[in-house]
Amino acid sequence: MGLQQMGEKEAKRSLYAACMLRIYLSLNNLGFSVSLPVITKQYDALEWFAIILVVGSTASTIVSAFAGRFTTMLGRRKTIMISTIGTAATSLFCAFSGSLGLFVIGYFFMNIFYGVASTMPVAIVVDSTDPEERPRYMSLYSVMNNTGSLLGPLLGGLITDLFGFTYTPIYPLPLAAVSLFLLMRFYRQPAGAKHEPFDFAGSALIIGGVGSLIVFLNTAGKQLAWTSPVLWGLGAMFLLCLVVFLRQGRRCPYAIIPLKLFSIPSFSLANILIPLILPQMTLSSSFTLLLVQSGMGRSAASSATYAIPKTLAIICMSLFFGRWISHHHSWQKKFVVLGGLFIGGMELLMGLASGMESFPTLLYGFNFLLGVGEAMYYMTLYPLYQRDLDAQQLPTGISAQFLIAMLSLSLTSTAYGAILSAMGNDIMAAYPVMCFVTLIPTGIYLLVASLCLRSSGEDHVPMGVFLPGRGKTAGETPGQR
Repeated sequence: MGLQQMGEKEAKRSLYAACMLRIYLSLNNLGFSVSLPVITKQYDALEWFAIILVVGSTASTIVSAFAGRFTTMLGRRKTIMISTIGTAATSLFCAFSGSLGLFVIGYFFMNIFYGVASTMPVAIVVDSTDPEERPRYMSLYSVMNNTGSLLGPLLGGLITDLFGFTYTPIYPLPLAAVSLFLLMRFYRQPAGAKHEPFDFAGSALIIGGVGSLIVFLNTAGKQLAWTSPVLWGLGAMFLLCLVVFLRQGRRCPYAIIPLKLFSIPSFSLANILIPLILPQMTLSSSFTLLLVQSGMGRSAASSATYAIPKTLAIICMSLFFGRWISHHHSWQKKFVVLGGLFIGGMELLMGLASGMESFPTLLYGFNFLLGVGEAMYYMTLYPLYQRDLDAQQLPTGISAQFLIAMLSLSLTSTAYGAILSAMGNDIMAAYPVMCFVTLIPTGIYLLVASLCLRSSGEDHVPMGVFLPGRGKTAGETPGQR
């Protein structure tokens, strides 16, 4: 186990530290998520719930594009240290802010640091394992990640109910400290990273484009009329930034997100499918909590129990599916589609049953089956999008994937917020509409996955075979093909 830069002991401890860091980030972030309905209710500002989600996801979206470049400029060790300490410090600022305005500001900066820190654990796992044993350790990482996803809402909800949301970011701090200590002592970044100039033009285009798009979507038809010149100017700015960014990414040798990454079939297809399935996660992680707390009158701790079946299903079924795929390679392709079917089916049932008296009980079963579908997703698309990236491409590849995923989540939060606002902030009326709207990207996911899988006649799926033809993989020259 481990690469040449690290011995076996250093690699293992780095791997465990990466898992601990991921758990800390999940505990911290999901603790805030389960507290948000309580926070907005405390400040008598329920209409701010969707706005706060958009603020956080926008910050994570924008900064995720820079994470890969930060690791190149500063090195992964310094990037890990700065982003983790920054996440902890801004979380404490949010907890003790004392006003909604300061909380939103702190939440914005917390998500900036979180957006960088979230890209680090996967890179550490890849650096600390050899390619042939990486899937096994990615399964371990997935289990630890989902353990944090299980404990975060439970502990966050319990602490919020007992002591208030002020104490939510305090209890996971020892975990952050231990993981940082182990990483600073044992982790070694692989040699060979090139130090390139920072792409200021590409960075400005990402900030301008994503920022104008989010503002456009959140003000259209509300603060700004559809005929407003300011609104049309925001739309034009987004399109202009997009066109210039695509041109910049094609021509700049040190682009912040090199477009040549998308010539790798595995990377390209994963980044088509992953954003299409992520909207369901926004619905289940945030707006289902709002439904249970504000619509059904449950406490924060009680609402967090609904995450238990889903997270347990993800943990247990990830281990099962990972072992099954290692012995039955053809099932890797089937799980891509089956995962979408499970998720789409549960979205439909949750929308239909949300008005029933038995829905609070049924929600436990729905969440369990959602977890089965997400386990298929985790064990096929999520761990494998980086498998054809070489060591030099990995940081920017992770950043690009995270940018696309976070942009999808940000747009989804915006859409759900618009639905909630159109329904007069009545979550009971808006929730089924959200479920039915989520079926649209899930249906597109199933269509794209089915067509790509049908075009491939191979059983084993190294992701690249999803697309017609073999395509070029990372580091492959024309002569090798």
